[in-house]
Amino acid sequence: DVAKGLGLRTLEGLLLTNFSTDPSKLSYYAAVDTSRGGAHDVVIGLHYSTSDSQAALLDGESAPFFGGRVHKGMLLDAKAVLKLIKPLLIRHLELDSHVTLAGFSVGGASAVLVHMLLFGEVAHDPNLLLAASRITTFSFGAPPVFASQNAEATGANTLPRSFEQRVFNIIHGLDATPRLNVRNAIQTLLLCKEVDRLPMNDKERLASLAGTHAVCHTTADKARAQALSRGATNYFPVGAPLLISQVGRDEYTCEVGTIEDVSELRLRPTMFADASAKVYTRIANGLVPKPVGLCVQLQQICPILKEIV
Repeated sequence: DVAKGLGLRTLEGLLLTNFSTDPSKLSYYAAVDTSRGGAHDVVIGLHYSTSDSQAALLDGESAPFFGGRVHKGMLLDAKAVLKLIKPLLIRHLELDSHVTLAGFSVGGASAVLVHMLLFGEVAHDPNLLLAASRITTFSFGAPPVFASQNAEATGANTLPRSFEQRVFNIIHGLDATPRLNVRNAIQTLLLCKEVDRLPMNDKERLASLAGTHAVCHTTADKARAQALSRGATNYFPVGAPLLISQVGRDEYTCEVGTIEDVSELRLRPTMFADASAKVYTRIANGLVPKPVGLCVQLQQICPILKEIV
């Protein structure tokens, strides 16, 4: 199935596969990339078969990495992948070879971390015939899992330009996942909590979430939010943000975005929309199923956020 999906005529082009039966574990493959016409380029795909771990990324232990902090569990997964794939790369690559990594959602975050690890490896291992300029990552809807040394103060990661230019952070529309860190999650929960207190109908609640009505947080909630934010690591996006928007039934636009486009979680009614006209009430009561329940999922999975709800 993997070979067919990659357009490989035979299984010979599939260099390595590791698919876990545990949906919360990282699966990956490495295959020959013939898009340039050769046989020594490699494409590496990474994915998790569940999205439940997205919110859990907010509540994981961090570790030193690349001069900053990284989600420790994600880093361990990325190191395990590289440990198995690196010998394959040493055997397969030639001087002009390219390596492309790709992943969706949490798998996209893993692809970025494997790229960062490879970026360090090529500078120190002469047996790895790979230039940093020939590693490219396409990360689709990935949650942030890294914070450089001054990211909290500046609101953005600071990484070598030669690395940043080779990572494409592809974000669809108003997808919340790429903008989800502890600070943004806390602000989201506070907003929903405050809107729920207001004497509004459902349409007015959705308008408040969209920012068209002013909402004031209580002093106690603000203080608790600040304490939680200080006690957790806020991660930030990595790479050049590419924003994809749907403008028609089968028509999309793609443009290069800015850090501001991905650093703030701006709530919109569409993030909470389903077939029901009483969406917000169901969200606030915790009765809504997972397709709509961003806030519900955060409350259930992240102990650090339960204290604020």
